[in-house]
Amino acid sequence: MNSINKRIFALLITLLWVLLPVKAQTFSSSNLPVVLITTDNNPSTGRPYVIVDEPKVPASMKIIYRPDGTRNYLTDQNTTEYLNYNGKISIEIRGSSSQELPKKPYALTTVTINGSNNNVSLLGMPKENDWVLNSLAFDPSLMRDYLAYELSRRMGNYSPRGQYCEVMINGEYRGLYILLEKIKADDNRVNITKLSTTDNSGEMVTGGYITKSDKTTGNDPVAWYLGDAAFIHHSPKPEEVSAQQNSYIRKVFTDLNTAASNKNNSLTNGVPSFIDIPSFVDFMVISELFSNPDAYQFSTFFHKDRNGKLRAG
Repeated sequence: MNSINKRIFALLITLLWVLLPVKAQTFSSSNLPVVLITTDNNPSTGRPYVIVDEPKVPASMKIIYRPDGTRNYLTDQNTTEYLNYNGKISIEIRGSSSQELPKKPYALTTVTINGSNNNVSLLGMPKENDWVLNSLAFDPSLMRDYLAYELSRRMGNYSPRGQYCEVMINGEYRGLYILLEKIKADDNRVNITKLSTTDNSGEMVTGGYITKSDKTTGNDPVAWYLGDAAFIHHSPKPEEVSAQQNSYIRKVFTDLNTAASNKNNSLTNGVPSFIDIPSFVDFMVISELFSNPDAYQFSTFFHKDRNGKLRAG
């Protein structure tokens, strides 16, 4: 067969591959944990709730994960010994631009039958009630987020723990996700002092805080702006932060901005006096190494413990 005939033959094979009908494969098993979510019936419609971006809707969740690490099957969903979780949750769509994609990211809370928060361990992660199903948006490799979090932890920082999983919602296969810890103040997550509404003076008002620079979606109000960057309270929650606490943490950021603008590197009143420099270096290294398009302005978290400096990440 000469070279022209070979090219024609290759073209014909390609056309046949494109034009012939292909039967979709039905999802039935995986070597990864399988997350099954079924939303409750909406009494107003008699049909399952549609998951929206606020409020969270009630649902049930099962996580199929064989303890010996062998393959997980949908037929395992009624076998107690193969269920890592079998209980109630509340769930909503999360994210901003990622919401526009067909494969949605989700935030969920594990709850009791009466709706109160239920701290549980999922897939070996420490007990808590707030979790994220990361849809790996804008990441064709499906590995960038996972590797970034893993490397950050190995550098000695907190980053959300996560486990890859396959997700089905109301019987429809949604694809590969990472079940992640939600960022929050907790002994096993961001280990900072939790502020109460009465911590408003002296060293008490100095922490701890989690503040994020992000897009203004959902109901979280912007606490302040620095240039085009919007800053939002994450912990304490916007509806819980006191006026004194808001003023304190805002001043930390504005004073840091002033020091940086003036290129003030004094240890007493310059940039080093406000921030934990190694944490900012680590954050920049991770952001650049993994080409994080949101870094520095969107989905960017900072935290400050009581009597401590501002840390990035």
